[in-house]
Amino acid sequence: MTDLSLTPLDGPLSAEIGGVVGAQRIVFVHGFTQTGRSWRTVAAHFARRYEVMLVDAPGHGGSVNVRADLRR
Repeated sequence: MTDLSLTPLDGPLSAEIGGVVGAQRIVFVHGFTQTGRSWRTVAAHFARRYEVMLVDAPGHGGSVNVRADLRR
């Protein structure tokens, strides 16, 4: 696995960002019962050329206390 340096972001959802600052951004959102870190290996590949963001969806990982339905 390629090493990926990520920086936590402030906001209502837990998220981390890394890669090429100012480049086009790719946002990775995980599936049910996972976290943004599930994308770490894939994101490391894209981080060589893009800015990457790994997000914990509401109710998961660092966003466990965020409650939202599809409308919100």
